[in-house]
Amino acid sequence: MLPGIAELVMGKDDPLSKKDVALLEVIAAVYLLQKQMYEDHKNTYKERIVSIYQPHVGPIVRGKQNARVEFGSNLGVSLDNGFACLNHLNFSAYYKGKYLTPQVEEYFKIYRHYPDLVPIDKAYSTWENRNWLKEKKH
Repeated sequence: MLPGIAELVMGKDDPLSKKDVALLEVIAAVYLLQKQMYEDHKNTYKERIVSIYQPHVGPIVRGKQNARVEFGSNLGVSLDNGFACLNHLNFSAYYKGKYLTPQVEEYFKIYRHYPDLVPIDKAYSTWENRNWLKEKKH
């Protein structure tokens, strides 16, 4: 962040709104990141900002045919007796396979029983997760 952006624009005769100040701070952060990449002779950084309006959302490289890169959140949701519970929400690119067992264990803590069914996609279907689910009889 460039030092003093909020102080620079707030309290003047025609001050910017808090939303505009936040946007200006994100733009300053993007500038500093671009400058750092230029100085380090790099093309990218892991925690780069790709949207000034949603700086918390990062690119997730999926390698799919139609969409190699996706943007948005990864989340884990449990459902019990018609009630949905958000167990995990993350906007960064992460390997979600390691979050299966903690989510099922969290379900057990909340509802005092394991779920009848644990539908998983390809990212969760590691041998470790499959064996763990088999032990828990899912």
